[in-house]
Amino acid sequence: MEASSPQVLSQSDNNRNDTAATSSSSAYASASSQGAIATSIARLKEININFLALDFDRTILSCHTGGRWKGTVDELLEYVRPVFIQLIPAAQAAGIEVAVVTFTHQISLVRAVLDSIMLSAREDGDNDYNNNNNNNNATATRTPSGRIPIRGNDRSWTYNGKGSRSGKQAHMASAVAELEYRFGVKITKATTLLIDDDSRNIRTALQHGVRALRFNPEKPHRLLPEIIKLS
Repeated sequence: MEASSPQVLSQSDNNRNDTAATSSSSAYASASSQGAIATSIARLKEININFLALDFDRTILSCHTGGRWKGTVDELLEYVRPVFIQLIPAAQAAGIEVAVVTFTHQISLVRAVLDSIMLSAREDGDNDYNNNNNNNNATATRTPSGRIPIRGNDRSWTYNGKGSRSGKQAHMASAVAELEYRFGVKITKATTLLIDDDSRNIRTALQHGVRALRFNPEKPHRLLPEIIKLS
């Protein structure tokens, strides 16, 4: 039998192979991430969480703006963590309400970031998200993220309740009041999960009977596994 000639690959062949391998790896990583998101959402539903209160600086964002961001919104979007780009729309699609509770006063920037996240979900063809948001409440959400309350250190809201004002407690209570009023949902401390990088806010929440999970800014990949382990 005649010996086979060795296969010769041109540079363009190598480039195509490299591109195919990269695309395959990216697709696998994306599928794995989507699977982890779905499992995390399922776990939240299993333990009856219907409200996620999310910190902004060093949690949704990988940086801390200090309330002094002077760049453009597009520049700030570069710091949005991919896990929250997926988690926030997935939570809403599953009927879990979301609010941002932060100490920044730059609320317009927070809203712009959230709008971008929700627009990405629509453009990516997230049918669960789109179906869940094509309802009678659509007119109440005038921006893509209009269903998500933002509570920051500005004068756009007040809290007159009898609960604690420490940490993020008043922020969460005010956001819950808005969600209950606008959408008729029932949210309690037991059905709330605060995700925040500041351990002081986490301790305060736990002391007041609110479920809370500290987000480690240095190890963002641990968030979903930690959600899945919640009981």
